[in-house]
Amino acid sequence: MHDPVEQHWHLGPIGVLPTHQGKGIGSRLMECFCKEVDACRSKAYLETDLEKNVRFYEKFGFKVVSESEIFGVTNRYMIRDPQQ
Repeated sequence: MHDPVEQHWHLGPIGVLPTHQGKGIGSRLMECFCKEVDACRSKAYLETDLEKNVRFYEKFGFKVVSESEIFGVTNRYMIRDPQQ
């Protein structure tokens, strides 16, 4: 398991239909999520196996803290500290 031991929010999979991507929908979802997490002064955690997702989540303050290979797929584990 890669989940942090301390209390945190776990962001599960989110996605936007390909026909609706590039319109700010995913960014708006993340802004709302981050606002709630920050209001609670909590860390947030997520897992992704796509490099393009890493770049997307980094825009919202997430950082890769570890990686692992599962069935030939690189998984990245990311943490975001509360922002003020």
